[in-house]
Amino acid sequence: MVDIMKLEGKGYVGASAKLMANKLAAVNSLFKEGIQEWLDSGKETDYVIHDMHLKDLQSKFNLTYPAAILSMDWLLREPEKAIASFNRGIK
Repeated sequence: MVDIMKLEGKGYVGASAKLMANKLAAVNSLFKEGIQEWLDSGKETDYVIHDMHLKDLQSKFNLTYPAAILSMDWLLREPEKAIASFNRGIK
C-alpha cells in the first residue's frame, strides 16, 4: 500500500491522492522500490523498459514521476499498445 499522507506531501490531495495510491500500489513489483524512494526522499529512479527510459517519457509528455511510473507499468504489461500510443504522442 502506498502512503496517502506521503502523496499528499507531494501535491496530491483528497480523492486524487487515494486514486494515485491505489494505482501505484497495483504496479509491477519492479517499480515498488523506486516509488518508495520517491515518496521518502524525492529521488526519481529511471527505469528502462523496451529501450524506453522513464525520464524520456517524463520530458516528452511532461509527466509527473507517478504518471511516468504508471506509463512504464503499462509498457511492461502491454508493450505493443503502449508503444503505439507513445508514438502517436498521447499524454
